[in-house]
Amino acid sequence: MRSDVAAYAEAFRKKADEDLESMELYRMNEYAPYGPMCFHSQQYVEKCLKAKLLEMEILPPKTHTLLTLSRLLPPSDICEIILNKVTVLEPYAVDVRYPDMLLNITPTEEEAVEAYETAKEIIKLLDGI
Repeated sequence: MRSDVAAYAEAFRKKADEDLESMELYRMNEYAPYGPMCFHSQQYVEKCLKAKLLEMEILPPKTHTLLTLSRLLPPSDICEIILNKVTVLEPYAVDVRYPDMLLNITPTEEEAVEAYETAKEIIKLLDGI
């Protein structure tokens, strides 16, 4: 891997670590709002996917869509599982951060825990590729 690509992948990993720290802080605080935990769970996976793609010398597009990023991974059983799991996190990329009269996405505690756990599962799978 070229050094500039490796540096870019490492930069994504460092930013993903910040999202992981935020996820953990929200998870430990019983009074924390659930939306930000969902958002950081999605962001954690997004940045890890982009880092993994760069490590594979695949330039990721500028997108928040986890399905788009996941489809760029080489086909495998693990990638199929990842594709199924990222759908849980898709709504939390953008919509959860803004008020909207039509969508009104306000995650519940159960949804936030599911987002957190799903993100951790996806990264464990991604590390196995």
